[in-house]
Amino acid sequence: MGSDSPYQIPAIEFTMNSPELDRGTDEWYLLCKKVREACENYGCFEIVYDKIPPQLRAEFFSASRKLFSLPLETKKKNTYPNPYSGYLGLSAVAPLYESFGFEEASDYESLRSFTEEIWSRDELCVVEVYNVTTQFLCDMEEVVGSFAKRLAINETEVEVVMPSDVLKEGSRRWFMVGELFTHKSFKLEFLANTMKNLWIPKDEPLDRNRITVSRVGVIGRLLFTFKNEADLKRVKRGCPWMFDKALLALAVTDGKEDLDEIDLRTQYFWIRIRGLPPAYLRDGAVESTGRCMGQAIGVFVNAVRGCSNPCLGEFLKIRVGIDLSKPLRKWVSFRPVGWPKSGCFDLEYERLPHFCFFCGMLGHTGGKCSRREARELTAPSYDALIHADKKEEWLINQLRINEKEREQWSSTGGWRFGLHPKKQTGWTMTAPELQTIGFVRSRSGDG
Repeated sequence: MGSDSPYQIPAIEFTMNSPELDRGTDEWYLLCKKVREACENYGCFEIVYDKIPPQLRAEFFSASRKLFSLPLETKKKNTYPNPYSGYLGLSAVAPLYESFGFEEASDYESLRSFTEEIWSRDELCVVEVYNVTTQFLCDMEEVVGSFAKRLAINETEVEVVMPSDVLKEGSRRWFMVGELFTHKSFKLEFLANTMKNLWIPKDEPLDRNRITVSRVGVIGRLLFTFKNEADLKRVKRGCPWMFDKALLALAVTDGKEDLDEIDLRTQYFWIRIRGLPPAYLRDGAVESTGRCMGQAIGVFVNAVRGCSNPCLGEFLKIRVGIDLSKPLRKWVSFRPVGWPKSGCFDLEYERLPHFCFFCGMLGHTGGKCSRREARELTAPSYDALIHADKKEEWLINQLRINEKEREQWSSTGGWRFGLHPKKQTGWTMTAPELQTIGFVRSRSGDG
């Protein structure tokens, strides 16, 4: 698409599926040379994109002339909070400069809303012109953007193909890439020392070069280099890891890929689920039950039966990869065989780092929640019982409260059966003396 400017700005043609866009071809090097010379000599160039019909091009410029001919007060109605968006013009620095910036130009409803605000309803035909033109411009942007990613900066640029024998087996290392999910600044030295103390077994010599940590990539990710594979596997099994109560997201890499492009959104947690019928916690059913529930939560890895306190009974423990781009799941719906309807079972996360109690996202707390600041959320949606250790502490405390109530009741003349709960060795029951004796006699056939 060109312009009506009389100046002889270089015009360069971009065509979809052209050999000029294939890196390494003679046509591609020639196109790179044209772009480079235009930028060096003129600072810009005109893109020729033959996909836009001439009639549509004429209608677009006609509508734009009408737009810029509107009164200044009308043009100033087009406002956006971001810089260089909305209407700009009549500045002291560039008095002849005017522009309109549309942040959602590809959205038909946004264009329609803008047209109704700026123009009368008689000019709604302009919406169609802008909408169709925008679709062509988006296609052109994709073509030019694809070329720009592979643009040769100078004439001598060549593509180097690394031979496979460069990576020798004798110099092999094992790598993990990581990112700390926090808004707070931290010192790399403190993080490195903390993680080494956690990752290297206490009974082994503390070799500081056994695991090294460095910042890499454009976005400042962390690269953990291991001397032996056993350390890497131990760290992987122990995920999730935290530093200063913030999640340290990790992923294994072979060290050959772009570290900024490695996906760290899926991280693995142990999740407890209590209250399931005992039949689903048998040896032969744990894996199948865990798989059904784990796949509903995220990426299922494995499942085991857990029991951290005899008084609280057994629970299902699932290893699941959860998507950090989504809020934490608070419960899962499950319908056991024979139940008339589904039951909701709370999820308890082991070693859960700091997260937002308002929106449920990892990486920030309630004080930094954008949805809370925008008044979209006015009260916390989560509580501390989503932490497995906090939930267990709360359940034990509930047992103690109930036991105090039973103690008060039994002191009025009741008998106690079973084992004492404070020793955490079984169950208890209390009942009035006469009621208990009558029950025992009726069962023995004496009364």
